[in-house]
Amino acid sequence: MTHDASARSVDDEDDFEEFTFRARLQSDSDNAGAWTVVVWPGSYELLGSRMPVKVAGTVDDMPVSTSVLPFGDGAHMLPLRADVRRRLAARGTHLGDEVAVRLHRR
Repeated sequence: MTHDASARSVDDEDDFEEFTFRARLQSDSDNAGAWTVVVWPGSYELLGSRMPVKVAGTVDDMPVSTSVLPFGDGAHMLPLRADVRRRLAARGTHLGDEVAVRLHRR
């Protein structure tokens, strides 16, 4: 599994911290029933946590509200629910394709 995302933190005038990055849709394993995830390398430094962190935002402009989960090597993974995967697939976006991610803590 490759980790090919970079992230930047954007602070606006209201001290609302938003993280934006681009990454590829990946499977968390080769097993049947594997999750589709977006891996966020370096998230530990930005979030200051190696624990699950509740987030909300968008993946390719589709709303998401979940927790990013520790993935190892200072990364977190953002699991995508079935409804989000279906909507991405309807747009022609599948495993291996790059998506735009915008997240903030909730």
